[in-house]
Amino acid sequence: MRNHPQGFTLIEAMITLLVLSIGLLGLGTLQARLTASSAELHSGNDAYRLASAWLERFSYLAAVNNPSAINTRPEQITQRAARFETRPSLSFTPALSTGSIIVAWNTRAGRQSIRLQRSACTKTPQSDKLWLLPHSTD
Repeated sequence: MRNHPQGFTLIEAMITLLVLSIGLLGLGTLQARLTASSAELHSGNDAYRLASAWLERFSYLAAVNNPSAINTRPEQITQRAARFETRPSLSFTPALSTGSIIVAWNTRAGRQSIRLQRSACTKTPQSDKLWLLPHSTD
């Protein structure tokens, strides 16, 4: 007759705890990486919103023909523990104003930046008589 032991031995329990602790450490590392990636995505989203807000102001002021009110000085802005550097630039022609802005910030992966650009017509277009000609039917 064979003797069948019941329960776990101490070695089996220690191996189970070792495997379980390695798995939990892996989950903790994954959580830390996800948190860091989320912070970087939030920084990129904040930078895009800063640039979009500046371009909206540019479009409005160009539309009302007041381009001198547009701030073109580089600025440093802090949001959600991230520091953003903005570098706006403008160019004007008699009929078209173009504004662009570069927003840069630092992340763990290095320096990141985005550039947005928008053009606005500063002159009301006149009707073009060529497009109003009747079509010839041959």
